[in-house]
Amino acid sequence: MQDGTIAVTPKLLARFWAKVNKAGPDECWEWTAYKNHSGYGRFGASGKVRGAHRISFLIAFGPISQGLFVLHSCDNP
Repeated sequence: MQDGTIAVTPKLLARFWAKVNKAGPDECWEWTAYKNHSGYGRFGASGKVRGAHRISFLIAFGPISQGLFVLHSCDNP
């Protein structure tokens, strides 16, 4: 799934970060909004519901290259 077509606007950033419980810099940050049946956070953007971890990557690093896997460093969905 390509996520690079999402415009990272101040409105999107505010909506996204309002759903994150930010712990310390070396701790897992918990998604507080909708999660799928496997426990993965989901976030609606540009008319589609996507993985919250993929949106987080997009915000931090830009578009996700084709074939790239975005994984959790703490392995917590």
